[in-house]
Amino acid sequence: MDAEEETRVAARIAARRDRERAARDAKWAATTDEELLRMRIEESRGDLDPVTTTFLGLAVQMWMNEMRGWDPERRAHKGRELANVIAYEQAVAALCDPEARGTVKKGDRARAFNAIAQGLGCLAFCPGGVVFGGHHWEERA
Repeated sequence: MDAEEETRVAARIAARRDRERAARDAKWAATTDEELLRMRIEESRGDLDPVTTTFLGLAVQMWMNEMRGWDPERRAHKGRELANVIAYEQAVAALCDPEARGTVKKGDRARAFNAIAQGLGCLAFCPGGVVFGGHHWEERA
């Protein structure tokens, strides 16, 4: 293949990539905010079992009702606190005792579930809310 032919092939490849990029951009430009949110919710379903998903839907809403009267600084502080609780417990198990990863003591699941639900409740007050486990929570304070 000579230099001129290589240039033509490179130009065709570049033109094809430009067309593909333009088609992709046009598709996303035509997608509404509601469609994007629906896609995020569907994608967030993940591997959560239906019972956990149902209880999260209820628990997060209860925490949102509880936090409605809180000022934003208090919600932000509580959110950081909850993130630290969740991360700390997993980090300690991973660093100190690799064999203990995933081990559960009495009350640990309930404490973790409640921390996640309360944390999602805090995030629901952020602009755009939060999407997790097939749900979208948003509180416009």
